[in-house]
Amino acid sequence: MDKLAKLTADIGRLWETYSGAYFTGIRNTLVLAVVATLIGCVIGLMCGILNTIPYTRQDPPVKRFFLKLLRALIRIYVEVFRGTPMVLQAVFIFYGLPYFTDGAVAFRGMSGIWVAAIIVVSINTGAYMAETVRGGIVSIDPGQTEGAKAIGMNHWQTMLHVILPQALRNIIHFASRDAMDIEGLGEAVATQLVEKELVHSAADIYTLTREQLLELDKFKEKSADNLLQAITASKQNNLDKLLFGFGIRNIGDKAAALLAEHFGTLQAIREATAEQISEIDGFGGVMAQSVVEFFAKEGTTDLVHRLADAGVNMQWKGEPKGDKLAGKTLVVTGTLETLSRNEAEALIVKNGGKASGSVSKKTAYVVAGAAAGSKLTKAQALGVPVLTEQEFLAMLQDAPVEQETT
Repeated sequence: MDKLAKLTADIGRLWETYSGAYFTGIRNTLVLAVVATLIGCVIGLMCGILNTIPYTRQDPPVKRFFLKLLRALIRIYVEVFRGTPMVLQAVFIFYGLPYFTDGAVAFRGMSGIWVAAIIVVSINTGAYMAETVRGGIVSIDPGQTEGAKAIGMNHWQTMLHVILPQALRNIIHFASRDAMDIEGLGEAVATQLVEKELVHSAADIYTLTREQLLELDKFKEKSADNLLQAITASKQNNLDKLLFGFGIRNIGDKAAALLAEHFGTLQAIREATAEQISEIDGFGGVMAQSVVEFFAKEGTTDLVHRLADAGVNMQWKGEPKGDKLAGKTLVVTGTLETLSRNEAEALIVKNGGKASGSVSKKTAYVVAGAAAGSKLTKAQALGVPVLTEQEFLAMLQDAPVEQETT
């Protein structure tokens, strides 16, 4: 009993002596973990977004060089800190930084150790977070991203919507201007419909009632009636609008139009093989496979059946193509006065021409609006005729056209 009493007394003295330091250590560790994780998440979020800023061959060389360099640096950062043991990272930061900076950066005392630990954990967390964010952004269907741009979002706003539910992003894109063009069904209304669980998929849009719409904030009778009319009108859209509204990976509005015109009906598209789709001029194997995979998804069949039951058009309403631009390739650049770029390109295709995104010696005309950039400069350098919007429209009407001199 004496030995037990002595052991208990020794434990009590140790507890009294070191308990304060013990709890302080736990508290400091928790604070370190929280602070370092938050900093790491911010670093990772920024790197993930910066690593996915899009660029094309039509962008200025300086922009493309900068974005490529930025992606390379972020990739190095991610690979180094994800592939190196944290112990080695700690040794480098604690001992390496003071050595390479001649002592300008040093971690002295207990506070210095905590700062070094926060840096190590933050950088490591940021590397893993950056890759996670990049993967999440890349996984968004390009069609949905185009839909976000169609309703006026810039790149940063589009990235912000990575956190939105998939159903909401689908509906925003489905109702956007270049898709089913349902006026009045913008982001704010779509958000309410999803949050109130009135809409889970695009097909649910066509089951909405006046009473349900009146439950939404700032919705009166007129607003509800206008939206219902827009929804009803969208049922008569051409097949390409519906295809683009599906948000199929790698399929933009132009590809959707080619697909609809070639096969004629949605049923024929659903039954087509990747090889058959690849035969369409302008389609590659990746695009064809994306179409096949989309219609093979478990939920797509149900979606199509429900849209058909709602009376949504699923046939191509063929319009005879004109021949005023037959055999000619045109490029639209800048901001036109009355037409959007998509509308202008649709007119080109409708009149037998080809709408291209880049200028070359084979380009017949460049239609230039305000703030036209490198494409206009290249056209002038190559001697390609440049048209204003009015001259372009006059050409389609067989009116005399005075081309802008280059």
